[in-house]
Amino acid sequence: MIKNNENLLIVVLLLTAGLLGIMVVSSLDNDDAALAYSNSRAPAGRYIMLNGKASSSQDIVYIIDVPNQKLMAYSIDAVRNRVLPVTRPVNLATVFRAAR
Repeated sequence: MIKNNENLLIVVLLLTAGLLGIMVVSSLDNDDAALAYSNSRAPAGRYIMLNGKASSSQDIVYIIDVPNQKLMAYSIDAVRNRVLPVTRPVNLATVFRAAR
């Protein structure tokens, strides 16, 4: 076993450095290009709006029209200051009915 405090400290520091190294490597290897994720939402009201990132250069806004059960997605072009539809509105009632 470990007999003095210096060796114990070295072992703890090595384990900590290894854990931090694994965390850094795993975060660098993460490919978000195909994933859209949300970091905010507004659940009350007629609309739910979610902003996300489709890739490192493309932001997307998802809008759910709650009373009409429609989902719309818009791409944000910050360079040209435009909002472009990504797809036609999706009927959520049809999608969730088909999933059952």
